[in-house]
Amino acid sequence: MLPHKHVTKRSTLMQDKTSIIRDHILTKLESGALRCGDKLPGAREIASETKISFLMVQKALATLTQEGLLRTEARRGTYLADNLSNLPLHNCISSFYSRYPWFSGFKELLGSRMPSIKIMKYDFNCLFEMRVTLDSQRRQDEYLDLSDVFANEFPDSEIFFKEPFRPFRTQSGKLIGVPFIFSPRVIFYNPALLESANCPLPYPGWSWKDFIKSIRILRKVLPPNRVFNWELAANMWMNFVFRAGGRLLAPEEADPVWIDHPRTRCGLSHFAELKDAIGVDDSYNIDDYDSAFARGETAFALEPRQILPLMRAKSFDQWGVVPLPLLENGIELNTQATDVICVRKGCQDKKLVAKLLRVLLSEEMQDFVGTAGYGLPVRKSSAFKGIDFSDSRDTLFLHEMPKMSAEYRLDSPELSNLVQEGINQIWRGGNTVESATGELAQAVRTFLRIRGNASQGQFSTAAVHSAASL
Repeated sequence: MLPHKHVTKRSTLMQDKTSIIRDHILTKLESGALRCGDKLPGAREIASETKISFLMVQKALATLTQEGLLRTEARRGTYLADNLSNLPLHNCISSFYSRYPWFSGFKELLGSRMPSIKIMKYDFNCLFEMRVTLDSQRRQDEYLDLSDVFANEFPDSEIFFKEPFRPFRTQSGKLIGVPFIFSPRVIFYNPALLESANCPLPYPGWSWKDFIKSIRILRKVLPPNRVFNWELAANMWMNFVFRAGGRLLAPEEADPVWIDHPRTRCGLSHFAELKDAIGVDDSYNIDDYDSAFARGETAFALEPRQILPLMRAKSFDQWGVVPLPLLENGIELNTQATDVICVRKGCQDKKLVAKLLRVLLSEEMQDFVGTAGYGLPVRKSSAFKGIDFSDSRDTLFLHEMPKMSAEYRLDSPELSNLVQEGINQIWRGGNTVESATGELAQAVRTFLRIRGNASQGQFSTAAVHSAASL
């Protein structure tokens, strides 16, 4: 038994050293100090920089070469792999959290539980990914089915909210990603800016006419990019499609394509009216708009609860929040904002996947993000700890939770790009709502028919339902 323990201890030590070397190299890659295909410094230099023995560095580099991160040329040295953009980085998770003030605490907590995992920027190709709603849905064929792993780790699913999980289950029952946090989208507003412009404050149940009137009042005293964060993203304009009673696809219908349905066109027409009221043109720029709202510089913001840590960091508490305005004959829906844990199919280590889910969905981690105010943790107890029940602004997110939807889900990059580019023609002034949606709807029908033929040999509602379910 003693030799076995000795070998295990030595193996664990080697893994730790390899993780340190991997982290050291990837940090240089993130910073731009190294690029794909670049030659690495010599093993002695790396040993000096990391305070790890030369022999351990050599062994770590050999391991990283086997993983595909590095390549070695005889008598020339060791290089970063040329194809890292196509090869998912092992033992790495990509996220966009570095912009948030709580990131250092998250990194420290994850690192203490899983020191072998390196957190990379969102644009890096990693084996583990923290994705947003639409991104995870459109790339679902690239991800492992996590249903069995999740069920084994958490047999009591009642500890989690059910609503956030629904958009990530396919018709066949696969779980393409596990929600980490989520939030409904609502309208944030700055009372001081509205009052200084003699603009009435919004209220629950306010109408589209109320909203547009407020936008026009604000435009008399504020530039467009301080009025509202209008943008081309689907998770923005789909809010208005939902509230009009529209959607993109309705698999249960004889004609599953709803892009040219009157209700969908109604929602898009309202979004086009909003664009005109704001005065959006080629000079309109809302980069970092959520941070600008957190500094008290903008009037309205259509955002999820994820914006709260930015406001807390700026000590900005003079804000209000209401549901989106009601559309005539519409329904009360908003788009669900989710951070989703996804695992690429190339991952062979199910134990590592299980541990990652166990750590990220643990009470400790979920309490941490809940206390930070970053969205709503999927673990119920953590969400309730993070909500300020004495503040009606915060409890609004719980009230709006049953009204979330992610039925804009597009199940492939090709279909997603086709729909988004087709809709974007409207906002770019190249087409009217009617003509753009008419052309796009026919293109999507053709796309689904061809894909249905390719997969089942004929076009049918069942084929579309399984291939492009919403």
